[in-house]
Amino acid sequence: MENTFSQSIPNLNTHLNFGNFDPTNLDVEEVVNVTMLGDISGSMDEHKDELNETVKGCINDMQNFSQAPKIYLAQGSFGSDIHVLTGYQQINNVTAPVLNPNEGSTKLYEACHEFLKNMLTQQEKAMQAGILTKNIFFVITDGADNSSKPGSAKAVHDLIDYIKHNEALRGSFYSFLVGIGSPSIFENAQQEMGLHELHTIDANMAPDQKKAAFKKVFGILSASVKSASTKKGPLVI
Repeated sequence: MENTFSQSIPNLNTHLNFGNFDPTNLDVEEVVNVTMLGDISGSMDEHKDELNETVKGCINDMQNFSQAPKIYLAQGSFGSDIHVLTGYQQINNVTAPVLNPNEGSTKLYEACHEFLKNMLTQQEKAMQAGILTKNIFFVITDGADNSSKPGSAKAVHDLIDYIKHNEALRGSFYSFLVGIGSPSIFENAQQEMGLHELHTIDANMAPDQKKAAFKKVFGILSASVKSASTKKGPLVI
């Protein structure tokens, strides 16, 4: 396929240092790049045990897939600031983070924008190396954005629209937003950013129920990665 990716591409410059793998060093036809973003604003502290346990379990699941060699994971967190925990690295070389929610605000939109720019930058490099990339983007938060730069949600939406309408990228991307709290808060965020799928968790659940709810949404992520890594052709979730 002719590489049409770079034509009219939005600005992908970022101030963050991701340290992604170099696709020119790979001898493969396809990779699955997974992005996991977690909210570490102070209000997430009451959910940190469930969050850390299920993130670790999800990474462990992916490391045990038969197609694990083609899976690459980037991890980040956001609150008052945006943090790169790992750029895209082969899943078996990744250690699950321990998230410690203690920041004062929520840069949800801005974090999604920065990590989406990194995702597209990495996909362009892979495409130039002749490697097909499938991207799965997963973000979990417990509140509305309250500190991103103006226009950040639209910037996310614009990038996703770009993917949808670019022939070289169509069918290569799927996204999940998980919200802990009132669905109405997260329905608005989903619509403003243009993310594909929304799942919500009732913050007032009994501990055992909340733990099960976390496992369910991270189970959806791991199942999606497994499907993407085993089925040929466009990404279908």
